[in-house]
Order: sequence, then C-alpha cells, then structure tokens
Amino acid sequence: MAKVSFRPYRDGKAATSRLAAKYGNTTDRSLGRIDPADALQAVAMAVETELGEEDYDREPADVEDCLAALRLADDARFSIDINEMATIAGARAKGASWQAIGRALGHTEETAERAARARYAWLRRQFPNHYKFKEGGTSGT
Repeated sequence: MAKVSFRPYRDGKAATSRLAAKYGNTTDRSLGRIDPADALQAVAMAVETELGEEDYDREPADVEDCLAALRLADDARFSIDINEMATIAGARAKGASWQAIGRALGHTEETAERAARARYAWLRRQFPNHYKFKEGGTSGT
C-alpha cells in the first residue's frame, strides 16, 4: 500500500470548510460550515459508493475528505451527547419515567430504567458544567 501524505486537521474549522464546500447544501457552502454529523455521513456515503457497498449519488471522497470527517467525529459525538443529556433532562422535567426514557433509547423492558439512569449519570459526569437544569425533575426518581 502506498504511503499517503496528508495535512492533519488540528482544528475543526479547516475540516468543516473543506467538507461544506464539497458535500454541503447551498447554504452550507455559502456559509462555509456543515454539521459534523452530516459531514461524517456524507463522506461515509461517498466511500460506501466507491467501495460498491451502496449506490448513493455522491462525489467520490479522497483521503483528505476522510481525514477531515474523522477530525469532526469528536465534534459530532459531543453534540449528540450534549443534546441527548438535554433531552433526557427535559423528558424527566416534563414527567417521563426513567423506564419510558430507557425504552425510547432502545433498551428492553427489563433493562430500560437502569440503563437510562446510568446513561444520564454518565453524561452528567462528562459535562458537569454544561447545563444547569433544576434537579427537581431530573434527579433520583
């Protein structure tokens, strides 16, 4: 396999600009930004098309696209985790049970409550200062 030289993406701005220009919609392109999760999906779809796995209508991805998308993977995870934490807290504040939240997250009836509580506790540990929800509806019960 040939050695590939590349320019590492130390910050997400260059990666975002590159992928917005190539894979973004008209608005993304004009603003030079693209949602990290959308960028990952666009590059993955391009690669899957090239590999014959799927038949998406995508421009081929080069190694720079793949590396730029990987640079944004952490940003996408962060965004998903923060939004999940906010949504769980919101559901609790609006009266949803831990059981219902766990089922919505895809857990079985037997594991739903425990899994939802554990997931929310993990998210709160990861981002202790990100959201300051009133704990009345989000703690314990």
